[in-house]
Amino acid sequence: MIRPGRHAGVVNNFLPGRSRRAGMRDKCHTLEKPGREVTMSIFRARVFSTSLLVGAILCASVSAQPLPAPAVQNGIRYVTGGIGEDEVKAFHSVAPKYNLRVTLSAKSGHYLSDVDVRIYAGTRSLLVVRTAGPFLFAHLPAGQYQISARDRHVTKTRKVVVPARGGIDVHFSWEDPDRHDVMQLCTGCRTP
Repeated sequence: MIRPGRHAGVVNNFLPGRSRRAGMRDKCHTLEKPGREVTMSIFRARVFSTSLLVGAILCASVSAQPLPAPAVQNGIRYVTGGIGEDEVKAFHSVAPKYNLRVTLSAKSGHYLSDVDVRIYAGTRSLLVVRTAGPFLFAHLPAGQYQISARDRHVTKTRKVVVPARGGIDVHFSWEDPDRHDVMQLCTGCRTP
């Protein structure tokens, strides 16, 4: 049962079916329960604080980009990405779970994305992927592999040995994309 009244100076302006003016006049409305009273103001405060907490959790989960879901190709588990500071941190935190970690960048230090990467075991192609960021992490069986990475029309190749324990970091870098295919016409000219 809801009844108007005063309770320790708590003000509640809302009751279903009553106008705000009537709520202001009555100052407080309580909800009776056997053995105790719970004010509507406290209930509203709890609902409000709970909604703030849920909102804060949702905002935190949106701003902290999770790692992209790993994919599997020919039995090889891999993940690619690393766009944005939060995703870079996420990749660094999961790096120990992968035994091959490939980083792609320009020689100026800028990260590259959309690079075509192929991993071979002998002549057999194990993984063919276009990167979604500067990192490609894969979990391969121990052994020898050849990795080729192609950015624009330039392909680079590395031979690597993936150890049985631990992992290997491989870095590919290309000339700056803005200077790719730039030709210097005179030998005495300054380099731009």
